[in-house]
Amino acid sequence: MYCMISSASAQHSQPSSTPDTEIVGIWLGTLDPEGERVRVVIKISRDSAGALAGTMDSPDRGRKDLPITKIDWQNGRLRVEIDGDRAFTGELNPDKQELVGEWQQSGGRRPLRLVRVDRAPEFEAATAAGVYVAAAITSLLAILLIGRFILAATPRADWRFLTQVMAVHVPMWAIAFYWVRLPVKAWLAEVLEADSRAFAVLDTCFAPLTEEPAKLWLLLVPAFVGRLRKENAPGIAMAIGLGFGIGEAWATAGFVSQDPQLGRIPWYSFMTLGGFIVERLMVCIHHGAMTAAALRLFPQAPLRGILCAMGLHYLGNFPNALMAWNVGGLSHSVWTVLMQAWLLLFFSGMVALLNHFFKSADPAGWRGLRHRLLGQAKCPECGLIYDRRLLAVNMGTRRYERCPGCSAGRPTLVVLSGIRGDGLTEITDVPPSSRRRNPLIPVR
Repeated sequence: MYCMISSASAQHSQPSSTPDTEIVGIWLGTLDPEGERVRVVIKISRDSAGALAGTMDSPDRGRKDLPITKIDWQNGRLRVEIDGDRAFTGELNPDKQELVGEWQQSGGRRPLRLVRVDRAPEFEAATAAGVYVAAAITSLLAILLIGRFILAATPRADWRFLTQVMAVHVPMWAIAFYWVRLPVKAWLAEVLEADSRAFAVLDTCFAPLTEEPAKLWLLLVPAFVGRLRKENAPGIAMAIGLGFGIGEAWATAGFVSQDPQLGRIPWYSFMTLGGFIVERLMVCIHHGAMTAAALRLFPQAPLRGILCAMGLHYLGNFPNALMAWNVGGLSHSVWTVLMQAWLLLFFSGMVALLNHFFKSADPAGWRGLRHRLLGQAKCPECGLIYDRRLLAVNMGTRRYERCPGCSAGRPTLVVLSGIRGDGLTEITDVPPSSRRRNPLIPVR
């Protein structure tokens, strides 16, 4: 995540016993983390008072003139600390043309050799069209898929209201981030010090503490509260999550576009599992489920509802902090696999939570919604017509799911009470033992 950086003059320690002219200049080196080429440029000069000062560039990451907060130059040994948690320590070789040492960042250390050069590398202009195309596709898919579900789950009379609720929440992520989160984070960084353990822990709480209230601000509007009912609360929550998630997707695209390497990636490369498009679609569902938890509890316990939403948000984000802290000393590739597994697990939990909220809010309406969205299937073994299950193994032309009326391929006593007015087939008298033993039936 990006944060505001304030310029600061580099602090100089004890007077150097070697001439400053030996270290003044432009130094270029290359890191190789996980096979990725990342150039580091350290520029050291004198300020108006004659003391050493400097900045750092990272041409491959699109970062220029990051302030060096401390320079320690003693007896041919240099240590520079860059804003954040980055530092370089190295020794000047006898010909004064190389600094050999190590780069430190996020608790890790890598060897780095800096060579004196005449000028810093030029920054290449990055084209960020790919990530913005991905954001547009994400928005379109979210509206078509999630929006269709919301409209199918709510009466036509509420469609205009839900569309308005979704639209007013599109800018709310940016408002919460730039007007609340960044100022508060900058203030706490000064009070607690940015490298303190207390600030690192609080940093994991900023998103839940700022984003959940930004999704629930309409609860302060009496007209909105008057429209809120148990039956429509899950649909309203998903509309809020959809608008908020779309706004976050575009803001995230803006952050990604600032990285030259990511900015040049074509749009279709963002569609992989764990990629931009898939992840942002999942996040729209996440926001809807978190908001649904708050709205569900709001009539009886408003504060508990908001805290519940914040807790779910924290649960979803906390593995990112573990990855940033590199808990366990795992490699980047291992953490990538773990994060993708957690994303799928958390997404499944949020879908299950939404299923519970919709079903408990309006059981009859939820059965009708499932019937419209999933349709019905006929078991090829016993001939039973039943409503398709929400979760099943999809193998392309065949969908493997459990039939509620047969066991081990043999017909089980099932009483069909006929087709109701809403088109649903009522199934009764299915023995529980059959449900436990019935096989996976392939249904076309």
